[in-house]
Amino acid sequence: MAAPRVNIVETDLSSRVPNFEGAYAGIVLPLKRGPVDRPFFVTTQGEFLDEATPGGTIEVGMNLGHFSALAYLERADKLWVRRAVASDVEYGKIYLTATGTRVDVGEVSEDATFEGDDLVMLRGADPGVWNEDLSVSVFIDHALATVDLDGTQTNLLTTGEIQVTNDFVAGIEVAISPASGATVPDGLLATRTYYVSSNTTTSLLYLCATQEAALAGTDEIVPTTGGSGDLNVRATRTINEPAVAEAFGIDVYYKGALKETWICSRVEGQLDGYGKNMYVETLLERSAYIRAENNPLNGGQVPLPYLTAVAFSSASDGTAVSDADMITAADVFQNKESYPMMLFMDGGWSTAGFQRVIVDICEARQDCVAILSHDATNASAAQVVEFREVESNINSSFAGMFSPHLEITDRFNARTIEIAPDGYVAGAYARSGEVNEPWFPVAGLQRGILGVEDVAVRYNAGDMDYLYDSGVNPIQFRPGSGIVIWGQKTLQRRPSSLDRMNVRLLLLAIAPQIIRTLEENFLFELNDDITRTTVRALINAYMSSVEARRGVEEFRVVVDDSNNSASDIDNGILNVWVFIKPTRSVEEINLNLILTSSSIDFQLAADLV
Repeated sequence: MAAPRVNIVETDLSSRVPNFEGAYAGIVLPLKRGPVDRPFFVTTQGEFLDEATPGGTIEVGMNLGHFSALAYLERADKLWVRRAVASDVEYGKIYLTATGTRVDVGEVSEDATFEGDDLVMLRGADPGVWNEDLSVSVFIDHALATVDLDGTQTNLLTTGEIQVTNDFVAGIEVAISPASGATVPDGLLATRTYYVSSNTTTSLLYLCATQEAALAGTDEIVPTTGGSGDLNVRATRTINEPAVAEAFGIDVYYKGALKETWICSRVEGQLDGYGKNMYVETLLERSAYIRAENNPLNGGQVPLPYLTAVAFSSASDGTAVSDADMITAADVFQNKESYPMMLFMDGGWSTAGFQRVIVDICEARQDCVAILSHDATNASAAQVVEFREVESNINSSFAGMFSPHLEITDRFNARTIEIAPDGYVAGAYARSGEVNEPWFPVAGLQRGILGVEDVAVRYNAGDMDYLYDSGVNPIQFRPGSGIVIWGQKTLQRRPSSLDRMNVRLLLLAIAPQIIRTLEENFLFELNDDITRTTVRALINAYMSSVEARRGVEEFRVVVDDSNNSASDIDNGILNVWVFIKPTRSVEEINLNLILTSSSIDFQLAADLV
C-alpha cells in the first residue's frame, strides 16, 4: 500500500442533451467558379460572391440560383454550396520556365504536364472560362550593382556594354540612378526604367527600352559619352529575401487589376524571414485566384522574370450543366457527418428528377427538409398543381413546395428579375429558428414576411385554396402588409401531424440532439437499470425544456423493463421510446357573432349555442 495521501478523482455527472445549434442549409448551383471537388462553406453574402463568382459580382447570363444563396444569407449565416459542372470544364494554365513562359491549351485535369525546362505550373484556383481573365507577372530579387565612371569611360563601351560586378537575368526591369554628385552618361535617363537584354554576358550589361526587345536580344540602347562617379543599377522589383533559396515573386491580376502579390520558393519546406512556409505549392493554396505545382525534376532554378503580365488562355466552362451533373453534385450531401444541414434548397433548379433526388437525400439523412419551387416563373395555380401532382409527384414529409416566384431588384445589373422562392423561404425558416424556435410555424404576418418587391403571380383566394389543398404553400401579396408565406404544408399525402412543416422541423430539431447524446454518453455502457434510469432522466430534462418552449403539448420517455426484454439486453440492444404530442398550429379560425335580446343572459345564450 502506498504512503498516506489524498487522491483527486473527477466525476462528471453534468451530461445533458444539447439545444438546437442553428439552421445550416445546403444548395447545389451551376456556378461559373468555385471548387469542383467538394462543397464550400460561407457565412456572408460577401464570402459567397468571392468564392462563387468571377470578380465578386453576378453578371447577366449567370444562373439565377445565385440569388437563392444570397437571399438565404440575408437572414442566416450557415450555408454549404456545391458547384455543379459538366465533365469537360477546363482550367487555364501557365508554365513558368527557365527561359520564359509557356501557355498551355486548356485541360480538364488540375495536374501539370511538365515539359523541357518547365519549373512551375500555375492554374486557376478552380476551372472555368473565368481563368481567361487572370494574368501573372514574375519578378526576382537582385543585389545592387555599381558602375564606376572615371571620366575616361574605359568601362562604358561604345557597343552599349556597361561593365558591372554581378549578373542580371534577361528581361528583368532595372532602374539606373547616379550616386551623390555623379551623373549618368548621355543616352541614358535616370528617370525611367530599362530591361536587361538576353545578350547580356558575365559582367556586361545590355539595356533595352522594352521587355519584348530585351528578351529577343534586339534594340539595345547605346550610351555615348559623359557621366561620372558611381552609377547604380538595381532591379525595380525585389523580394528582399536574398538568402531564400530559389525565391521569386508573383503578381496576380484579374481583369487587369492587381489583386495579389506572393513571394515564393521552389524549395519544399522553405520558410521566409518570419518563419512562414513560402513553398510555392503550399503558399498559393491561400490565393483566391491561382494554384501552383512545382516540377521536382528541374530544381535549383528560378523562373525567368516576366514583368509584362501573361494571360491564361484556353479555359472553358464546358458543355451546359445538365440534370445529371446537378444530381452528381448533390450526392455529396448524403454525408451528414461532414455536411450538417437542416434545410436543402433546390436553387430554382426545379426539374422533377433533381427535386426527387434531394428529397431522397433528406429522407435518408433524417435531419433536413427540402425547400422546393416549381418550374416556371409565371405559372398559374393550375400549372403549379399539375407540376406538383404529375411531374414532381413527391409524397414526403421531408419536403415543402412554395409558389409563386418572387420579384426582386438585381443590384448588380440594375434590373428587375423573377427568382425561385426557395432562398427567401429557407432564410425565413432559419431566422425564425434563431429568434423563436425551429418548431414555430413560419407563415403569416408574424414570421412569414419576405423582404421582396412583389410576386410573379398574384393568386386570388380560389387559387390559394387550390394550391394548399394540393400541398403547395402559396406566397401571397397582401396590400399594406408585404409579401407573405401563407401556408406550411409538407408534401406528405397521408393526413397526419407530419403533413405540417412545423412538426417536421420539431423532429429535425430534437432527434439529432437526442441521438448525439445517446451516442456520446451511452454506447458501450453497461445495459442495466442505472444506465436506463440515466437515459430517461437526461431525455426527460431535455423534453421538459422543449415543452416549456411550446414545442410539444405532452411527452413521455419509456426506457425500462416494459420495452427492454431480456433478449434485447442479451443482444446489446437498448430501446428508448419518446412519445410526443406536438403542438399544432392554428390554420383556421371560426368567428361566431351571436346576437341576443336584452333580456337574455350571456351564460344562457352560450349554453344555447
